[in-house]
Amino acid sequence: MLKGNDVTKNLKVMGLDDNRLFLPGWADKIFNDVEAAQYVDGIGVHWYLNFLTPPSVLATTHKRHPTKFILATEACTGSAVVHGPILGDWYRGEEYAADIITVMIHNIIVLIKCKGLRVRDATDTYTIQRSILSQANQAFHISG
Repeated sequence: MLKGNDVTKNLKVMGLDDNRLFLPGWADKIFNDVEAAQYVDGIGVHWYLNFLTPPSVLATTHKRHPTKFILATEACTGSAVVHGPILGDWYRGEEYAADIITVMIHNIIVLIKCKGLRVRDATDTYTIQRSILSQANQAFHISG
């Protein structure tokens, strides 16, 4: 119904959209279900609690479901109330950079910073508008 409607035919539905500690289990549950798999285009993952689960679960999930995308949807450092903003705190920038590099190595599309993502299919070129990174057929580069 969604794919056949002119308004929603290009809509991409993500499942999970939670921490990677739920992978590959939840992805398997969704994509191994023929009914569910036809409606869900990919998996969203957050970076919170990454220290509990190795990044290899991302590669495992991608290997099991290569036609589905994995998208880093949320990351925030210093989000605890006691932390707040700290001007000039390079440690936070280093955390972001390390996470972006790690997820790119393990088959994640990219981190979305502000705007939307145009996804054609899980093996095509991904374009992030107004973000810092994009992926084009496994070639990673800085974009503006």
